[in-house]
Amino acid sequence: MTERQHPMETRSQTPRRRRRAQAWLAALAVPTLAVVGLVLPSGVAPAQAADAPKAVNYDGSTSALAAASCWDIKQTTRTTKDGLYWLLTKKMDAPEQFYCDMNTDGGGWVLIGRGREGWTYDYTGQGTPADVRSNIDNPAGFAPKQLSGDVVQALLGGQAPQDMEDGYRVRRATDTSGSRWQSLRFKVGNSADFTWAFASQMPVSNASIDGSQISGGTGAQFGSTGFWSGSQSAVNTQEQPGINWSWGWAYNSTSGGRDWQGNTSDFIVSGSHSTKGAAKVIPMSQVYVRPRLTQASQNAAAIADSGTAEKRKRAVAQSNSQPAVWGVTGRATDARSANGGASENYTEVQAFAEQGQNMYVGGNFKYAERNANGKGRVEQSYLAAFNVDSRELVTDFRPTFNGQIKALAALPGNRIAVGGEFTQVNGQDAQKLVVLDATTGQIDANWKLKVTSGLSSFRVRTLSVEGDQLYIGGAFTHLTVDNTSVYSRGAGRVSVTDGMPDKSWTTEILGEVYSLKRAPGSNYVFAGGFFSGDQRPGSGRAVALAKLEAGAGAKVLDWTWKPSYGGLNNRNVWAWDAEENRDQVWTASNEHILRSYDANSLAQTSSNLTLSGGDFQDLQVAGENVYGACHCDQWNYSGANDYPTPTNYSNADAIDLVGAWDQSSKKLVQEFQPKFRGTYTQGVWGMFSDSKGKLWVGGDLRQSRGASGMQFSGGFATFAPRDTEPPATPANLANNRADGKDTLTWDAAAGATSYQVLRNDRPIATVPAATRTLELPATSEARYFVRATDAEGNLSASTPVLATAKIDGVDPVDPVDPVDPVDPVDPVVPEKEWVPTEPINTRGLVQRYMMGSGQSYSVRSGIGRDFQKGDQVTGSGWSSGRTPIGWGTLGLSTRLSTANQKQFQMQTTITVTDPSKLKFVRATTWGGDGYAVWVNGQLAKRINYPTVGTAEWATKLLSPTFTRDYREEFQLNPAAFKQGKNTISVQVLPQSSSARRVSFDMEITGFAKLF
Repeated sequence: MTERQHPMETRSQTPRRRRRAQAWLAALAVPTLAVVGLVLPSGVAPAQAADAPKAVNYDGSTSALAAASCWDIKQTTRTTKDGLYWLLTKKMDAPEQFYCDMNTDGGGWVLIGRGREGWTYDYTGQGTPADVRSNIDNPAGFAPKQLSGDVVQALLGGQAPQDMEDGYRVRRATDTSGSRWQSLRFKVGNSADFTWAFASQMPVSNASIDGSQISGGTGAQFGSTGFWSGSQSAVNTQEQPGINWSWGWAYNSTSGGRDWQGNTSDFIVSGSHSTKGAAKVIPMSQVYVRPRLTQASQNAAAIADSGTAEKRKRAVAQSNSQPAVWGVTGRATDARSANGGASENYTEVQAFAEQGQNMYVGGNFKYAERNANGKGRVEQSYLAAFNVDSRELVTDFRPTFNGQIKALAALPGNRIAVGGEFTQVNGQDAQKLVVLDATTGQIDANWKLKVTSGLSSFRVRTLSVEGDQLYIGGAFTHLTVDNTSVYSRGAGRVSVTDGMPDKSWTTEILGEVYSLKRAPGSNYVFAGGFFSGDQRPGSGRAVALAKLEAGAGAKVLDWTWKPSYGGLNNRNVWAWDAEENRDQVWTASNEHILRSYDANSLAQTSSNLTLSGGDFQDLQVAGENVYGACHCDQWNYSGANDYPTPTNYSNADAIDLVGAWDQSSKKLVQEFQPKFRGTYTQGVWGMFSDSKGKLWVGGDLRQSRGASGMQFSGGFATFAPRDTEPPATPANLANNRADGKDTLTWDAAAGATSYQVLRNDRPIATVPAATRTLELPATSEARYFVRATDAEGNLSASTPVLATAKIDGVDPVDPVDPVDPVDPVDPVVPEKEWVPTEPINTRGLVQRYMMGSGQSYSVRSGIGRDFQKGDQVTGSGWSSGRTPIGWGTLGLSTRLSTANQKQFQMQTTITVTDPSKLKFVRATTWGGDGYAVWVNGQLAKRINYPTVGTAEWATKLLSPTFTRDYREEFQLNPAAFKQGKNTISVQVLPQSSSARRVSFDMEITGFAKLF
């Protein structure tokens, strides 16, 4: 019977592929490979349902039976098998597979990262969950893979890492062969949210190695501080200059491992010793946590008949920059600081303004060019225009300046106001401020304002527009139009039309104003800079930060705030920016502080301190985010107030020149983590969010991280907005119940890259966009829903409920297809299966992969009696293909035809150099319905494989939806292996001729005596 919903309009969408293979070669065993070229289907997260009325054991064996945690599985099933399990917490959108350690210290640990040198501090991690759970203890896994912070937070169920009962556990190799490992345990403080920034100053306590206590410290370094004799009781997570500035879970030693460069076999490596302390030894490591979540703690509730609501990702700029079309390079004015270095006040880009279709970029650059090699170089100093959409250089806009630009503002009438340190524009006198036609670059003849100064310093530092007024800040004393001159020291405002000064709003600020902004409709103007106050009578205290009334008089209100270092009487206090938004004023000041204050009471509402690196230098409000720019490149301490030692902070996170903060919660938006490289490490000095949602970031920049790694970013980089638009809702969800199966189908949804199937109270499976069908065991009175998801993780609203009928008896079964003819097979005398005499004990043994998933096999459909299991196959019908091999199952590397026979036979060879050293051999298989494995003709293992009669059909129906649905581990006889080539043979059987899915995959691992 077929159950169907009402149709809804949908559109098709291109599918996405997801597939990884793993294998590595070792001296002990080297597989013999063959060339293949067969079908590679899309992957799918499988589901295997249980009938609703029965008590469900969420044991993690399938996506439909995803458990709340590895620990929960351990408590309910008491399994001792380490391996892959499906998990789902209330913080996750769909089940996912993770590696669980079910033995160490009671078991129940979930792996969140693994690798040797090259870990990242970024919250976003590196790689996918599939990457992290693969190659966890072999050389193929030396390149680190780490779960994103979002995934780890979801696994923790929202628990703060600082509150984890078991803290962190790191398993580290202690020798180069990977035969010995240690277990490092520790807890952290000041960690309300997960972070990979372990090299920060977060405190470490309760540290131990293999149960023996070691000293605490900070995440950067704790335990023993000696050299090799005691260094394996030390932990160092700092970047190692001698290993290409990589970090890992290093020992505090500079000896004990061979050089890392080109080293693809050693589990411990070191680096160049040319710099003292620059090459700590880094081992292969695995990082685990043990959240103690249970099914009961998830409080799962039935999904309403209307379905689930759409879910959008947070709107924020993408972490990866767009590929550069043009950039700006060189310093037109070669200004030097007191120590002779390039001055940070003369960076290439310092200001942006958007007018019409163009983005105007100002600063101290000399050239515009397409790449780091100078392609298409054009000399266009100080100010250039780029198309907002294409980011192509606007070649018709060619004004000339003789000094750097500090500020830009778009004015009505297609004009651009430009402020800075110049004295000439287009060859004409223009002292520090000019207004240009935005198309031609010519000076606006109707603009009459002149800015003058009676001070030794003279510049226009900031420009901003609110309503019909242009606010001007800097180092000056007078604003003049024709014969009208207004004294307004440091700050003032003028008409956006002709520059006429507002005589009713003047100041007398002692110092220089760096920022002067008024939020739309606000009663106040906020200023930041290097000043000690306003000397007019009745002015409140205003040191570096000032709050002025926007009405006549520009009264300065009292603002007594606490700098991060020293006090307000300290002459070395300044603020680079201050910006009001939504009754909050955000400030960027020196000694590494970004803060927010209540705009009315001026009470502090948040604080952030960065170390190392330096001051926050610019702010940009965009949507729900406040972007803060700095020349910081390591850690942001949320809640810290005091430089140089952060205290009372809630979290430490990685930051690199730009961060984003949520306007409401004031929390750092951890998933926004761009990366930059500059020439002088002077950071970012200007930002702008354009009308299309892109974030423009400028300063001392030469590279930024794009989708494929670091790329050219001359002076500025652009970041597209994250996609927050969910896919369309799938339509026409229907179910066909037959043969004891529920087969769900639905129509394509526009924008979908995959679909999530939900049942009753939870998601149970993820299906690729091209599939749009899922077969499950028939479930009585099940309530199904389907929703679409896109590449960014946005979720559509789900379909309304599709309820299935109650199962009172057995549904009618379709007639069984006739059995396809097979080769005649003589009666079989049962072979004797080898039985191990003792469990695997790896103590003192070296572990090496002998054969991995993705191995190449000779393969043939059928059960021909000419299958010589101990010799290399001959005869017709054989082809080659890589595992997983089968038909009907999702995730196959080699898909077989079932036109004639549904059974198949496989054979491969592996080379063993010295079998006498083999102590144990372990096989890990995934497949079904049934199969048997032979080693050099000797029967090693039967799984659902008949022991008597003709081996034609499996003894049990498994029907694996996905290639890794059914996992088995068993020993192979070490004595069956010989020196040289060894033949591995497999025969795979379906349960009957009506079976719909059969597959097989295998890994073989050897445990050998130490050489």
